[in-house]
Amino acid sequence: MQVEEFPERPGEPECSYFLKTRGCKFKSNCKFHHPRNRLTKLASATCILSDKGLPLRPDQNVCTHYSRYGICKFGPACKFDHPINQSFSLGPSLDPQSPYSNSARVEVAENGGGN
Repeated sequence: MQVEEFPERPGEPECSYFLKTRGCKFKSNCKFHHPRNRLTKLASATCILSDKGLPLRPDQNVCTHYSRYGICKFGPACKFDHPINQSFSLGPSLDPQSPYSNSARVEVAENGGGN
């Protein structure tokens, strides 16, 4: 990560996204302060990171977003576990026999098509 991309603007409010994730999509255009001294305490100094750069914290709960989608917006700053051999849920089942898959269509048919 190139720290120069994130501007230091003393006197301005600190960029909350930068403080949580160590990144900022606005980079040099961001109007908030990106304190470099806060970068010294990275998660990698306190825990092991996976090959995806996410913290392995077996003593914590599994990150919900990571368990569902395989990504984590907080990156190495996340306080939850990101197990390596995690299977990801890809959302609700698309099983045609599921009672929830076509519930709107069934309701319209039962009501006579909205007449």
